[in-house]
Amino acid sequence: VNKITELDKINNQKTLIVMVGDHGEMLEEEENDCLAGHGLYTTAKLQNVACIFIKPESNGLKINGNIGSQIDIVPTVMDYLGIEPSVERYEQGVSLYSQELASYPIYLSSMESYALIENGYFFEFRDKNSPNVRITKLSFSDEDLKAKYENINNWNNHKEIHEKYNRVKKFFKLQEEFLNQLK
Repeated sequence: VNKITELDKINNQKTLIVMVGDHGEMLEEEENDCLAGHGLYTTAKLQNVACIFIKPESNGLKINGNIGSQIDIVPTVMDYLGIEPSVERYEQGVSLYSQELASYPIYLSSMESYALIENGYFFEFRDKNSPNVRITKLSFSDEDLKAKYENINNWNNHKEIHEKYNRVKKFFKLQEEFLNQLK
């Protein structure tokens, strides 16, 4: 940081530093069937990773509990810099500073499972060959500044969750058909 501060003074600029994680690690937690390893599953907690923006004018810590994906990094930086999105540039995602939360589905995959995040729900398909799903409701607590994970065990009467589940299954079926055509 001292070198960056020196360069900023020399060039009369201020540097924004962005650090992004890709996924967590399995450290024998119960939710990961007590397994240890790297990149096997896509549980909600494994996918909740650090995305840190160190702004030159900041003197403290502020946690943004918005759910996002790596495609949201560029729009967030552009928003910070005051650059309006342009149709001429190819951009995806939304600014994590935006009051509008991302409503697009976020697809995830690992060596053993698939997952989808949509509107605060995390759908994890632990076995790629099975329709069984683990559903977790995601939220963020401003009081203790922590992510919250609520397992949804009985979702038979939740029409919205059934609709999302059916869309996810349709997507994975189409993806499988597409990949099979490439073979």
